[in-house]
Amino acid sequence: MGRTRLVVILLADPIINNVFFKIDTSKFPGTGPVQPGIDPQALMMEIAGMTNLIAAITGPVAILSLVIGGIMYILGGNDEEKLGKAKKIIMWSLIGIVLIYGAFALVSTFIMRKFEGL
Repeated sequence: MGRTRLVVILLADPIINNVFFKIDTSKFPGTGPVQPGIDPQALMMEIAGMTNLIAAITGPVAILSLVIGGIMYILGGNDEEKLGKAKKIIMWSLIGIVLIYGAFALVSTFIMRKFEGL
């Protein structure tokens, strides 16, 4: 069954390209292959847009988890297990905040060159 499909594909390809999709290039001189161009400015805008989106979504979540960790620490009392869990939440929230807003600052400064005059 697999060889039959391969034979049909190999035979159908020239028929489709030469019969059904035959283009008279003398009438349409601009029908050559299209070479996509890379626009560095558009790439930078995409990177900045993605960084802004990620910071806008994950930043408040990290700050909320920091607040929740602080509340858990306050309400933990003398229970070492609850205090340890609250400390872990606070530590990982701070690491997340530094990473999120650090990446945002790097993209804003170096890629977008917003602080070029400083």
